[in-house]
Amino acid sequence: MKREIRKLIADIRRVGECGVHWRGMREDRQGGDTPTEDNCALCRAYPDSCSRCPICQQTGQGACDGTPYQRASRDFWNGTDAEWQASSTKMIDYLAALKRKLQARLRRRTA
Repeated sequence: MKREIRKLIADIRRVGECGVHWRGMREDRQGGDTPTEDNCALCRAYPDSCSRCPICQQTGQGACDGTPYQRASRDFWNGTDAEWQASSTKMIDYLAALKRKLQARLRRRTA
């Protein structure tokens, strides 16, 4: 139980870091950050297995399939500014919802 709680706490922090990363990219597309696994707190935490990542656990798919990530990544590299703004906002919203879900799970586990 303690191990699960520690993982939840760490994952909540990491999902929050991902949200900060995506907000930064949305605000400054040319700022140097990119939507790649090298810049993802979750990918760095689980480099050998997407199956331990909370995104994969939610979607049942690897490589952030089943999330707004694929579209947002495509728009980052090749889309118009309007497309990038829309798709990155969807990814930010997805991460915020996942963080809320993990926080709710943590509250249930520690109640």
